[in-house]
Amino acid sequence: MIGVPIIAITEIISDMRGLILRPRSCLWLALTLLAASPAAQALDPRVSLHDYQHDTWRRKDGAPGSITSLAQSSDGWLWIGTDHGLYRFDGLSFQRFQSPTGQRLLSARISTLTGKANGDLLVGYLDGGVNLIRHGDIVPLPAWNAARVDMVFDIAADQDEVWICTNSGLVRYAKGSWQQIGDGWGLPKRTVEEATLDQYGQLWVVSGDEWFKLDRAARRFRPTGRAGEAGAFFAPDGGMWRRSGNRIERVPSGYQGAPLPRLETNRHLFRQTHDLFDADGNLWLLRAPNGIARIRKQDLPASASFDPSTLPAERLDQAWQLSNPQIIGMLEDREGNIWAMSTSGLERFRNRRIRTVALPDGADIASVAADGQGQVWAGAANLDGLWAIG
Repeated sequence: MIGVPIIAITEIISDMRGLILRPRSCLWLALTLLAASPAAQALDPRVSLHDYQHDTWRRKDGAPGSITSLAQSSDGWLWIGTDHGLYRFDGLSFQRFQSPTGQRLLSARISTLTGKANGDLLVGYLDGGVNLIRHGDIVPLPAWNAARVDMVFDIAADQDEVWICTNSGLVRYAKGSWQQIGDGWGLPKRTVEEATLDQYGQLWVVSGDEWFKLDRAARRFRPTGRAGEAGAFFAPDGGMWRRSGNRIERVPSGYQGAPLPRLETNRHLFRQTHDLFDADGNLWLLRAPNGIARIRKQDLPASASFDPSTLPAERLDQAWQLSNPQIIGMLEDREGNIWAMSTSGLERFRNRRIRTVALPDGADIASVAADGQGQVWAGAANLDGLWAIG
């Protein structure tokens, strides 16, 4: 849905004869890319952050206020959780969710959204409880019975299990029944803030600022010895990274088999205040200290721990550049677009087919042509030489 271009852009360069542009001053030349973009293209690291197409939706544009969470379902809908209801967005309009069978969500105060690989959407609430939305409608779940599902912080799900992080601890839902996870599983009975499933099926949870990992064979959570680290996010190669103060650190998986790339669902993982690796391996930062910063893959160190503030980065951190410089969450969708949310609205960064290219001073008349190998060339009648574009 949201990957469909809203505005069609006319191609400027049509054949080898090129196109003559005659502006009074031609210091900047807009070029249209010739090749069609693939359906799931990542943001090109060669393109400046300032040259991405940047769309903003504020309340005056129909965007809901007080956004708390984002998720994309496999049918392309962007789901938006707020403290006053659930919405979905197709790139054109925002629609408040209404059950076609008249069922009601457990609450309007949404805390978290999680999309499953099969297209299901799990909705957690500040007031407690979970809803399952499948094929556009609410699927009734059994009563909580043996578990207390109060304020929900996070939800992790695979095909067979759902793990729910609540104010009272960790809750497991599987095969139609609920289970409170406590001392018998080796997990202290206290608030669990986050749960993450990696590509090896390993479950990681954070409780009381300490990370635990589930030993599935023993059905017990083992302390990892890691504490004081903000939530997990994944690089394309499958590496799990976390924030530790001002540093970003790679976490050893502990898996003994061949390494695997990250899960597709972890590519689109969303949580508040987390950083993000896009599909090309570029690092997007929320704490920069304000706004958004992007560090290109080629500028990232090979080490497993680094301070991103010491690396070259492009930034959008001024009030006129964003709906609100206080960005509180990001998501990469299946089309490779980056979404950012703030209390003031929603931002989207995407490749655009028109790009700005600098030419030498004094090039007031330019000619542009593409050769048979797809290379675009530019020249000026009053200057010697040609310039390869791209």
